[in-house]
Amino acid sequence: MSVGARRMSRGKGRLPVGRLGVYDGIAYYDTTPAVTQGVRLTQQVFGHFPDLSTSYYNSQPSQMSALANNFMAERTRMNLGVDCLITWNTGLGSGVRSIGTKDIANANNTQGSGAYANWLTVKGHLQSLDAYAASVGRQVYFAFDHEGENYLWHSDSRSPDGGLDDPQAKYDQSVTIDDWVRAVARTTKELKDLGLTNTKVVWWTSGWNMSATTGYNGEYSVLTAGNLLASVVANNPSWAAFPDVFGFDPYMRADTPTFISLVQPKINEVKAHPWYAAHPIPICIPEFGAGTRVGANPAARDVAMAAFYGNLRSQIRALELEFAVMFNRNDGAISANINETNYSSARAAIAASLLP
Repeated sequence: MSVGARRMSRGKGRLPVGRLGVYDGIAYYDTTPAVTQGVRLTQQVFGHFPDLSTSYYNSQPSQMSALANNFMAERTRMNLGVDCLITWNTGLGSGVRSIGTKDIANANNTQGSGAYANWLTVKGHLQSLDAYAASVGRQVYFAFDHEGENYLWHSDSRSPDGGLDDPQAKYDQSVTIDDWVRAVARTTKELKDLGLTNTKVVWWTSGWNMSATTGYNGEYSVLTAGNLLASVVANNPSWAAFPDVFGFDPYMRADTPTFISLVQPKINEVKAHPWYAAHPIPICIPEFGAGTRVGANPAARDVAMAAFYGNLRSQIRALELEFAVMFNRNDGAISANINETNYSSARAAIAASLLP
């Protein structure tokens, strides 16, 4: 579908159901002449642009200084008919660290000091991006600290899997789940106070620790975080608000051969939580995928992934999801790039699913 046709099919304020996104690198890559990453690569490999894509940013000085250029690059995607999911993590690098979440969670900090100063910069860029999105009929999603309750694992010994895959423990011991949910509530309220017309706030959690009954430490579960977030919002109406969309990021397992079999049980679990009953917001999947290096037989893996990725758009629609974004990258412990030549059937399934 041409860019013009995509724009016509998504008039201002009308979001089609069954939206399928792809993550294949941040927006900056879509402004370079060479097609190596980004939505241009998605179009090159699969024959179609995704409905939306993701960019991950953090508070490293180099990224903060380049934020204006990076947000301009998001406009490039919008001009190609692609909606944007902006994810901003307050972290400064890899490993266990203090990230200033306490500073952002502190409702008394109004002077723009510490991590809150970085947040004010991000908020200003989001306001400008929202205005541009409104002018071209696009949608912006924003997520503060994706997988936040996952990051609260402070050491491998406390992680759900005993530290087998480095569970992204990125806060120091002083940061609590209360700090995190207060930061989520505050940034949500401050964005909503701007009166943005084409931006929705996503509360992005991890895909595995949904409830305190999963056998993991329930201190950092989505159940605990949701109950606390609902309480914070209810008790602090002047500076706290609930996000617009709830998201989690599951990955295919041997016992979840289809997208629906992977996602439906988690949706059921989320909707059974007391906090969701009080705040029944749309659900999305900001990140999902299938491990391309699981198992020794690439041909068998291709068949399994083709079945998983088949008819994705209809599955997303059947689940009534706001959107779902396929993670098509090899990044750290995640190997999910199906651009490789071994996976022609899986690529064909995604190409078919990306058809409008």
